[in-house]
Amino acid sequence: MFDLKGKVAVVTGASSGLGKDAAIAYAKAGADVVLLARRKDRLDEVAKEIKELGVDVLPIQMDVTDEDSVKKGIDEAVEHFGHLDILLNNAGVAVRGGVDSLSVEDFDKSMDVNVKGIFLVSKYVVANMMKNKYGKIVNTASINAVIADKDDTFIRHSYNASKAAVLVLQKVWQHHMVNIILL
Repeated sequence: MFDLKGKVAVVTGASSGLGKDAAIAYAKAGADVVLLARRKDRLDEVAKEIKELGVDVLPIQMDVTDEDSVKKGIDEAVEHFGHLDILLNNAGVAVRGGVDSLSVEDFDKSMDVNVKGIFLVSKYVVANMMKNKYGKIVNTASINAVIADKDDTFIRHSYNASKAAVLVLQKVWQHHMVNIILL
């Protein structure tokens, strides 16, 4: 359906779930893939599967909430491929709890992974996209950003708030990013 030969796709949260599936889909479309996640053993398994599709793949263990880790990982990806064309910000956590039961640590974890992680990875990938005057950024949000959970058995206040923040970042970047990348 899509021909992404010659493109490099960067995927966060690529060791499982939607991130893994997206990374494989990019590879099937012909893109080389950078896999980013915390779990090295799972990254290596996904990389092996993608390598069998005949594209180049680079698994990088990374914590999207740590700026040094992100900078180092993106620098490694740029050094390996020379350019980064697509970024799928998919890493995320869904911590359960409401305002009456959620710890500050769990609230911070949701915001750090789901919002700060998108900001940090985008910040360093965009620098390469600007240099190459090309780039596509996709941010994973959730319907819960617009319609919050109503089921008391699955309350995720911090998750819903973090995904709403992702939607706002996306809106702001849509107006601003085209000018940044194409300058």
